[in-house]
Amino acid sequence: MVYFDKDNIIYHPNVEQNSGEIFLEAIKEDWSPYLTLSSVIELIDNAMLEPDLAIVANKDIALEYKAKIESYELNVEKRMRAIRK
Repeated sequence: MVYFDKDNIIYHPNVEQNSGEIFLEAIKEDWSPYLTLSSVIELIDNAMLEPDLAIVANKDIALEYKAKIESYELNVEKRMRAIRK
């Protein structure tokens, strides 16, 4: 399993808001010993830009992302400002 540090959990459909666990199909369901660290980092990086809505950790955030992208982006900014403090 891959996690964000509990003090740095970002606002994202693929990140569980209490634990920081990252939900991505390639990590959770298609895991293979052939996945390299660099490929896992690349998967996470890509998902941060374009959430994987096939497997979400937070349905409310996923719905907000799909229906109210402006609101979602504001919430992302708020969380990032809070993390930086």
